[in-house]
Amino acid sequence: MREEIIKRNTITTVIVLIIFFILSILINANAIRKNVEASIVASSQTISNRLNELNVDDSDDKYIDIVKEHSNNDWIKIVLAKSDGLYLYDSTNDIDYDYYNIKLDESDISLASSTLSDKKRTYAKDNMLYYVVKINNGMILKTSVALNNDYTFVLYNVFYLLILIALVLTIEIISSRKINLIFTESFDSITKNLKSISEGNYELFDTSSKYKEVHDALTDIDKINRNIYKSIQNVSIERDKISFIVNNMHQGMFILDLNKKVLLANDYAISRLNLENLFSNNLDTVYFNQIFDNEEIDKCIDSIIADPILTLNGDLHLDYFTKQNSRIYEFRMSYIDGKWDEKSENGLIFIFVINVTKQRKEDEAKTDFIANVSHELKTPITSINGFSELLLSGLGETDDTAKSYIERIHDESEYMKKTIEELLYLSNLEYEKNTSDLDEIVDLDVLVKECVSYYDGKHLTNDVTVSSSVFPVTIKGSSPLLRHLINNLIENAIKYNKPSGKVEVRLKNIDDNFVYLEVADTGIGIDAQNYDNIFDRFYRVDQSRNRRTGGVGLGLAICKRISDAHHTKIEIESKLGIGTTFKIKFAKIKETQE
Repeated sequence: MREEIIKRNTITTVIVLIIFFILSILINANAIRKNVEASIVASSQTISNRLNELNVDDSDDKYIDIVKEHSNNDWIKIVLAKSDGLYLYDSTNDIDYDYYNIKLDESDISLASSTLSDKKRTYAKDNMLYYVVKINNGMILKTSVALNNDYTFVLYNVFYLLILIALVLTIEIISSRKINLIFTESFDSITKNLKSISEGNYELFDTSSKYKEVHDALTDIDKINRNIYKSIQNVSIERDKISFIVNNMHQGMFILDLNKKVLLANDYAISRLNLENLFSNNLDTVYFNQIFDNEEIDKCIDSIIADPILTLNGDLHLDYFTKQNSRIYEFRMSYIDGKWDEKSENGLIFIFVINVTKQRKEDEAKTDFIANVSHELKTPITSINGFSELLLSGLGETDDTAKSYIERIHDESEYMKKTIEELLYLSNLEYEKNTSDLDEIVDLDVLVKECVSYYDGKHLTNDVTVSSSVFPVTIKGSSPLLRHLINNLIENAIKYNKPSGKVEVRLKNIDDNFVYLEVADTGIGIDAQNYDNIFDRFYRVDQSRNRRTGGVGLGLAICKRISDAHHTKIEIESKLGIGTTFKIKFAKIKETQE
């Protein structure tokens, strides 16, 4: 850098000196020319004035004598000629002009007879400057002086120019080196401190300099460096805090990119899942399917990558059983719209691994208990229901009061029978007891039409009508489970509808990859504060209405389990007094996409 600055300064100086030299020569030559012109005009005027003092009748010799007096000066040459241009006298030649008849040029005769000013009477020719004027008796006076040779003049000045350039360049190089040394030392100091900052260290700047500008610049940079250092320290502290929190969590955490490469795994996940050997080498070489070779986990991650919106309303989750330690871990997956670093693609997948072994065993015991109790109650309830139907059909004599009791027994037994059936169905969906084929090819439009046709011609509650709006679309899933899902949502829409209300089951195209299954009604609607609870078991928004319509509070819980099994979510759009729409998003089979 120093040599480059010196080189540029030297070149600039040389160019400036050459331009200055050329301009000086031109200005100097012009000044000399004007001085010579002024001198020849003045001398010629002096001679012509003396000649004009003579009488017109005086002889030519008197005129020649006066011209000879002024010819003693070697720098000026004088010619005296008659009005017709014939020479009378030439200071450079002592010859008889009466004999040789030498004459002035016609241009000189014409110029002498003109009324031009003195300055315009001069002209240059063959390195000579001439002046022509006519005196009172018609004679012509022509004077001339020699002009310096321009080539000689230039060479004369070039010699001094070279001396000047050498002197100026010497001074320039010395001063440039000293000045540049100051700047380069300052830059070296800045570079050294910035490098120290980048390595996590900090040293105070030496801001002293005899140049105020350099001192001010170093002071400002020192302030910036201090702020950078403080920012780096703050980031390091926050990083350490986050690292401490992440590695001391009582649950595992993985962060993946969209290629399923592991960007981060905390200590809990590595130790509890026995991944020490896998992560002992470079983390950049570890992909998530190397850790968990599980088709269900892969499907969940693929569905998030294909459609990150799936996790907007909550995490996707599933259980994973490890044979090494006989534990059950719940995987909760979510999508974050961000970058891990500048080189990575936009989009991160967060996976939290939670040990739910104890909770799942308790839930399984609870489910087994409910299933066992339901099985034990199913037979007596069926008997009670059957006997009550016999009594109501006329078998045996009963009065009106007894008959009303029997009707009540029959209704309650029907309610309990339905509750037991729903509980058994729900328990069958949980904890891998569901053996339905989730890879079955399902024509969703055909399935919707079949479900809706079941309600054709039936007298429904509140005279509700059920319709469909579909188009051909094929998905992967379990046909029995999807049928149960659609029927439960239709029945729920009928129960909570208004008199003469409507229920529509429709398919709504999202794009080439996804389709919505929607069940919309014109019913009472659901308050937004109940959205998180309506999928819980036995939850009822309106207790009295649910009992009147025969609901047991398990229909939407079953729908949620079925949607979870298909790795999708149920979305809700509802307005009180206007109606509710349940939406489930499914991935189309590629072969059916146009």
